[in-house]
Amino acid sequence: MQTQSQNLLALYRRFIGKSEVPVAYHIWSCLATMAALVQDRVWIEKLRDEKLFAHLFVFLIGDSGSGKGTAISKAMRLAKAAVPQDCNFWTYRGRLTAPGLIDLLAKGQPQDKETFDESIIRNPRLFLICDELANAVRKGRDSEEVFKFLTEIYTGYYDFQDTTRTSGNKRIENACVTWLAGSAQDWLADTMTLEIAKSGFTARTVFVEPEMDYSVRYYREQLPPDYEELKQQIITRFLALNIVRGEFKLTSAARNLERVWYESRQVPTDDLLIPAWKREQDILLKLSMLVSLADGGPLLIQDYHMITAMRLVDEVRSKVPRVVEIVARTNETKPVEIVRQAIKRKGVVAHTPLLRLLYRRGITAKTMRAATHHLLQEGVIQVRQSSVTKRLEYLWLK
Repeated sequence: MQTQSQNLLALYRRFIGKSEVPVAYHIWSCLATMAALVQDRVWIEKLRDEKLFAHLFVFLIGDSGSGKGTAISKAMRLAKAAVPQDCNFWTYRGRLTAPGLIDLLAKGQPQDKETFDESIIRNPRLFLICDELANAVRKGRDSEEVFKFLTEIYTGYYDFQDTTRTSGNKRIENACVTWLAGSAQDWLADTMTLEIAKSGFTARTVFVEPEMDYSVRYYREQLPPDYEELKQQIITRFLALNIVRGEFKLTSAARNLERVWYESRQVPTDDLLIPAWKREQDILLKLSMLVSLADGGPLLIQDYHMITAMRLVDEVRSKVPRVVEIVARTNETKPVEIVRQAIKRKGVVAHTPLLRLLYRRGITAKTMRAATHHLLQEGVIQVRQSSVTKRLEYLWLK
């Protein structure tokens, strides 16, 4: 079988088989790994004399036990198997602080004895892995500094300087960082503040939060019969990504699709969503490069690559309002979200069983009444009398 004859994402989809882990977690883990492997060796010149690289920040959002770590680990094992140890592919899985990140970037720079200068970190490459964001980034000032620092160096085309009393001046030149992280909703709210969400970080990040279907059951993952063959093909394709280099071009059809898409987008009515809306084109072009790379052909973005990238952008950008909503929670709004999720998960639930369920989560009858009233005014639930029991029940509408 010809390794380059099949799309890498299609191979990966077959490779993962069937399990209770959402397919979206696997596909986005694969995309993030691809971005980390190509680093800054491929680019698009979106603006004259400025390169847009393919690296990504990808956050997998979902309940504990939903499979975020499983998807991340599977992609990482394949990447580790594909890349030689002496290759410039530096990964880190652990706690994060802004000073620690600077040290990590120093380790992730190519070693050149002739040009080495400890005060300059040249062309560092880093793949950050966080199975659970809250375990890696401590709440408070540490998290703010980490998010701000990564936002600052995200572009990868500019120099960044950091000065401390102990380390002196450090200049970071042309950093390229890809970040793949998982987080539960509540822990995301503990780690990321509303101020961070309103900043450029959210605009630069892909948030993946698939709908969970708990009726789907696989007591063991169901792998394809050619699992080992697929595994080797993916490893070979990952290895090829580690050496690809050059500038991407767009066909006239792809460029026309990009123009029509860009000019027809609706401006968000919520000002908090404007930064993400403004950077959608960057995410689109990054994904177009990765989708093209998945085909294994020349560095050329065809119209069908652009269409696939548009679908991916629509899929994840619809989650941005939800992320802003999560990190904006206060002590007053948290009970509303708990009640919202409880009714949504049930679909239809009677008043008394709901009250018992919520009481175990610290929600009293008075608080539940206020929360359901809010959801009723929001138009996402309906309160009615059961035709069978004649008792009060709540119906999820969306």
